[in-house]
Amino acid sequence: MVGGTLLKIFFAKMKTQLLLLHTIIKKIMERSIESLEQKLGNMEILINELIAKLEEKEKTSEEELGNMDDCSRWLKRSPSTIYKLTSQKRIPHFRNGKRLLFKKAEVLAWVEKDRQQTVDHLISESDQDLQQHAKSPWKAGIYK
Repeated sequence: MVGGTLLKIFFAKMKTQLLLLHTIIKKIMERSIESLEQKLGNMEILINELIAKLEEKEKTSEEELGNMDDCSRWLKRSPSTIYKLTSQKRIPHFRNGKRLLFKKAEVLAWVEKDRQQTVDHLISESDQDLQQHAKSPWKAGIYK
């Protein structure tokens, strides 16, 4: 009987120690989760601030005014080529006394207007036109 009593005491102490260990681990996990939540919250704030700064920078770069050197850098052309385009009134620009000024957004839009369509884009446009044509109602006498 003494052996059985010792086993009961041993298992009772083990159960107490396991409960204590469980409580300690639970508290550590709760603190870790709280810490992670706090860190994630701080990261979210920082990311939102960065996004706002990037959007602000993007807006200001579109509204940016530049001189001849800036425009040549934007277009990767020599200043003499840019001057030639302004003298031919082919590129959008302003005159401020003797200085030539360019709006970055206007210059980039000017470049985009002469953009060549790719073959894939032309094929998809023609496919869309054919689909619209196929869906239109047939009218007698139009297709003669």
